[in-house]
Amino acid sequence: MYFRARMKESEISSQSSPLLSDCKAKTIVNSAGTMEMGLDVESHCKIVGRVASELMARFPESIRELLFPPGSAYLASIHDVGKINPMFLEKLHRSLPLYTPNSLECLRSARPELEEMTGWHAGVGQSTLCGISPPYIDKIVGSHHGYSPTNAKDADSEALGGKAWQKIRVSLLLLLKEYFNEELPLISDDSFAAVLAGLTTVSDWIGSGSLFENLRSLENVDLQSMVKQAVDQAGFVRPQVCKGLSFQDIFTFEPYPIQEKFYTQISDPGVYVLEATMGEGKTEAALYAAYSLISQGKATGIYFALPTRITSERMHERIAKFLDSILEEDSKYKPLLLYANSWLFETDMGVDSKVGNSWFNSRKRGILAPFAVGTIDQALLAVLNVRHNFVRTFGLAGKVVILDEVHSYDVYTGTVMDFLIQMLRDLGSTVILLSATLTGKRKNMMIGVLDAVHARVQEDYPLVTVSTTKIPLETYTTPSSTQRIVHVDRCSNDAEVACIVREKALCGEQILWIENTVSDAQKSFQTFAAWGKQNEIEVGLLHSRFPAYVRATLEANWVSLYGKEGEERRKICGRILIGTQVLEQSLDIDADYLVTRLAPTDMILQRIGRLWRHPFKDLRPVQATPSVMILVPQSLQPDFGLTGMVYAPYVLQRSREVWSSLEDLCLPSMMRSLIEDTYKDRKEEGVLQTLKHEVEKQREVLQRLAHLGIAKVGKGFSDDANTRCSDLPSCDVLLLMVAPLGICPTLSLMDGTQLELKQTPSPQQKKEIARCLMSHLISVPAYLAPGVLSVAELRWLSPFLYVSEYEEERVRVGILTMSGTIDGMGGREASLKYTLGYHPLLGYVSEKKKG
Repeated sequence: MYFRARMKESEISSQSSPLLSDCKAKTIVNSAGTMEMGLDVESHCKIVGRVASELMARFPESIRELLFPPGSAYLASIHDVGKINPMFLEKLHRSLPLYTPNSLECLRSARPELEEMTGWHAGVGQSTLCGISPPYIDKIVGSHHGYSPTNAKDADSEALGGKAWQKIRVSLLLLLKEYFNEELPLISDDSFAAVLAGLTTVSDWIGSGSLFENLRSLENVDLQSMVKQAVDQAGFVRPQVCKGLSFQDIFTFEPYPIQEKFYTQISDPGVYVLEATMGEGKTEAALYAAYSLISQGKATGIYFALPTRITSERMHERIAKFLDSILEEDSKYKPLLLYANSWLFETDMGVDSKVGNSWFNSRKRGILAPFAVGTIDQALLAVLNVRHNFVRTFGLAGKVVILDEVHSYDVYTGTVMDFLIQMLRDLGSTVILLSATLTGKRKNMMIGVLDAVHARVQEDYPLVTVSTTKIPLETYTTPSSTQRIVHVDRCSNDAEVACIVREKALCGEQILWIENTVSDAQKSFQTFAAWGKQNEIEVGLLHSRFPAYVRATLEANWVSLYGKEGEERRKICGRILIGTQVLEQSLDIDADYLVTRLAPTDMILQRIGRLWRHPFKDLRPVQATPSVMILVPQSLQPDFGLTGMVYAPYVLQRSREVWSSLEDLCLPSMMRSLIEDTYKDRKEEGVLQTLKHEVEKQREVLQRLAHLGIAKVGKGFSDDANTRCSDLPSCDVLLLMVAPLGICPTLSLMDGTQLELKQTPSPQQKKEIARCLMSHLISVPAYLAPGVLSVAELRWLSPFLYVSEYEEERVRVGILTMSGTIDGMGGREASLKYTLGYHPLLGYVSEKKKG
């Protein structure tokens, strides 16, 4: 009714206006290769609204009713109302052959070059709805391309066509209202607004996909069939799971008591925490709980979030086996759901997710898949001010979200994670938190239970904690299935420890040596590499600065040697595997002896979880015993070198105290006390008082930063944001053997591949090229990457990899010389401060230049 009142007020205008049917949404290329007008705005809006209806219909009823209020399809349909403006229509006409600019009467004064000043067509849509729609609606429409414009004009302004064009826009709102027979939805808060913004954007992507991109009208079109096919092609398929499977049916072994205790408590959405020692099967317990909820229609899928990209890649294999067990064999979508790359490369979600665009990226788009594994960063971006944060919210809504290794995050990340957990809880999702080592105080903060009645520290271990709308807080425990003793040694002399390691390796032991930084891991590897070759002892290195295809090979090899399947190969000889924190998380590796650089207590315990992980009967050397050697600084003063840049020196000093006199560690019974002793509050003096003050000050700063970064609908302007304040900004690097020449060069890649970048590749060729290039990317700290190239300099790459308009997010390119050093493009230095290089055994290396 309000729209009609506004229409009466808008009948006088200084500008003439077209018919609604003349307002087009896009241009198309006809069979003759000539540009012509495509669908009108009204038809495109109807398609997108129908897509939204189909997407919502694929959610289980209880989740659909919670997330999508009446009017959600109508809201999605009006997303492009802002395309009805003279600047946009004149821009379309100017792309047609033989058109004379401003030759149409209604476009005499149209100036497309001013579009940016009005927030483009999304800004016009926001202006159209401002003041005439319920709360959040204008921001959702304005942000459907990633963010809400801040420079939107008044709806009746001359730049937007005056009152006459506003009248047409309002008439479209009324037509769509009648078509969908809905009112605009009433939205209660930011979280639900984000879900609807995500629904709107994803519906627009799908409604602009290949099935619709060359339509001229909707006449003689079976729209409902096309919409269903488009949603299928986009990968939004409802999983068909086998009903009534037991834990043993899926995982082929009987559940441990703590696993059974955990999954039997999960019957409704809420927050659930499983604290159990390494090797107790937390992953399987979480997956079975998720399966139970999905089979009951209480969840739509799973997002399994891990701390790092390298650990998430290894988890893909475990999830694939799990899905193979639960998905119905005759489901035509099983191959699509089973493999993450299949979902990425075989789905069609419109222009934004095509090869070379920002959402053609498994790290981003994977969050929309029914089953996905990724880093926690992509989930955290749902609550941070970045473009399309609401698309991530939509992707997580209704799923079981499993957050693994939740102990391993800094204060900033932890604060953002708390917001994420609360948002998911508000949206009726199920959140499962997994950790072997977690303080009671931190757990209570994560589940949002801080009042004196419920907040308490539980001494029991292992422990299940439940927090739902029905049960504010309840805990359960069972006896641990195993108790074991690990001997603890300390040493401040790396050379002495290296001698011990060599001796043990010669006696057949498999050693794990974990450093806190990549550069330290590379140095430790060099300590053993030549010796290992002389003595026929395998020595390996694993960290994040290898290209994906190399990491996959390295991981597969070392997991086959150190993992559950490496039983027979253990008989051959000893080995030494050196790496960073990636070795403490998610990889199934089992060592006879562990060396670790001093780290926070919870990290040390996590690393100890890699010791004697499997019951290899009679395969370990007779002299081997479960032992850990902690490398501590020589000085008693808190000088921790590079480690002090990764972890807070105060926490490192407290951890050193806890481990300083410990000789035998009983697991898991001592885990809780070690964690609490490290982190419990106490009065300090001297240097420790200063370090504690620094930690507390930093915690306050990081918490404030996290609060400032929390999202409001449409406020994000960048594609990315810091999800970890302790991490330096990073970027992807592509190393080539020869500098590319021309617009369509042939790329010489590190593995010898000659990749021809064709001028007009088919969609399948573009995907294959993109797949190859993505496997060659190396993630490194931005300050260690080759210099930034302009978008123009990377135009040969942009059809296949996303080239961001923001320098800090843009892919870097370096030229790998025959000597192993890295040069910049065009004969430039790769870096002014560092000599950069790549070595097949060491990975990406850097050394600070002298002078």
